[in-house]
Amino acid sequence: GYFPVANEPRDGQQVGVWQKQFSKVIPSRRRRSRFGKATFTGGLGSASVTVTSGVTLTGEFEFDSHVPFLGATPLDSEEGVVIKIEEVIQDIEGIEEIISTAGRAFGRVSVEVNADYEVTEVMDEIKNRVDAISTFPENTEKPTISRTQFQQQVVMVTVYGDVTERTLKEYAKQVRNEIVTLPGVTRAEILGSRPYEISIEVSEFTLQEYGMTLAEVAQAIRRGSLDLSAGAIRSDSGDILVRTKGQAYVGRDFEDIVVRTNPDGTRVLLKDIAHIRDAFVETDRFAEYNGKPAITIQVLSVGNQSELDISASVHEYVDAKRASLPDKVSMAAWADVSYYLKGRLDMMIKNLVMGAFLVFLTLALFLRLIQTIFRPNRVRYECPDCGLTRHDVDAIHCKHCGRQLHIRTEGITG
Repeated sequence: GYFPVANEPRDGQQVGVWQKQFSKVIPSRRRRSRFGKATFTGGLGSASVTVTSGVTLTGEFEFDSHVPFLGATPLDSEEGVVIKIEEVIQDIEGIEEIISTAGRAFGRVSVEVNADYEVTEVMDEIKNRVDAISTFPENTEKPTISRTQFQQQVVMVTVYGDVTERTLKEYAKQVRNEIVTLPGVTRAEILGSRPYEISIEVSEFTLQEYGMTLAEVAQAIRRGSLDLSAGAIRSDSGDILVRTKGQAYVGRDFEDIVVRTNPDGTRVLLKDIAHIRDAFVETDRFAEYNGKPAITIQVLSVGNQSELDISASVHEYVDAKRASLPDKVSMAAWADVSYYLKGRLDMMIKNLVMGAFLVFLTLALFLRLIQTIFRPNRVRYECPDCGLTRHDVDAIHCKHCGRQLHIRTEGITG
């Protein structure tokens, strides 16, 4: 079993006590609820399930409400959290559809909102109703609702090399922090790295030798790894805040936690009865680049940010960073979607120029044809005796000899 014993002290770190045992296999199944669609995936029983309810808006926004549910199966998350959230929000005005997904170690309720309704008002109403639910299981925490903007991948930056996994991850985190400070870049995520994990393994025989239970060990770790406020001491010079700082963040911090104090004054420390391993979560996934261990930073654009500007900033940073990389560490930028964006923009400009030329040519030929068809022939009046010519249409007799003028037509020129 897996028993969380502390808050996550580092990025993605999990702290817990392990005891080897078998778990029941939950068969996979799918279900569509009254208010939407729920998907259930089966597997080994899990110690923690994160149930998320969200509002997916018609546009570029999404609201998420996270409800951690310790020791839950897909069926537990459905009955204990998902259905209760569905029931309280299903009659909110402006909601078009509710889609729920629940599984081992996760759950989600997505709500599509009509574009004719004010987003913030629907969000506030959902938050108020979810916060008012008092019948969540005992092991759940208070839901938190957040709003997420639409984001688009721009470019990938990979850090790779023949170094230890911890060294590679820490350097990738440093690169990620530097990238988000670039002009125009506000979001970057680390991919391909395993989360930190501190595992505390206690043998069943060791527990029997010391006369302890696994629950007793877990409770001792919870008490010994926390920051606790003890109030304040008032004095003439002011108030003095009293606070104990005992939160454990790395494996060696857990080694000296007192599990039991015997009547004779001797103490049993956690390192005396358990094997503490400060490493990474065990997974069957790995990431490589050019045949070497790698961690990738995914750079994203949010809202109306320019992908072209972000791409240019990241490539400039990567080119400059290569000169100061540690030994055996390399960096590469790839999967740049701005390449396709530039291609489409170039194609649009070419089509625009070609279209304008064709329109101009078509109009010129068409107007020339109209002029040829509808322009009247020019009339010239000529006197047979005097040889005088006039182009006045009203003059039909010669002003000198009085004879009638001959009418001649002239063809169109230029």
